[in-house]
Amino acid sequence: MDKARLITTILEAPEDRWNAIIEAAKGEGKPRPILPRQAAEILGVCRRSLTRYEKRGALHPIRISAKKIRYDAREVERLATGEAASA
Repeated sequence: MDKARLITTILEAPEDRWNAIIEAAKGEGKPRPILPRQAAEILGVCRRSLTRYEKRGALHPIRISAKKIRYDAREVERLATGEAASA
């Protein structure tokens, strides 16, 4: 969504909906799934360490199926930068 269209959408919406529209435009709240390989690269660890992070509660997997796992890119980035993870 381009900025002009976003501004028009916000101004035409009821005032109590503005924050929800802005959050949706930012994509906040939606997970950005990445592969375990990508998560490991960002963190600078091996894939097995991702399981250790899961057991500690520092990382939460997104289970696609029994064998397919993804991680939220924002959560991985927060972990990489040392920011506190929001549960």
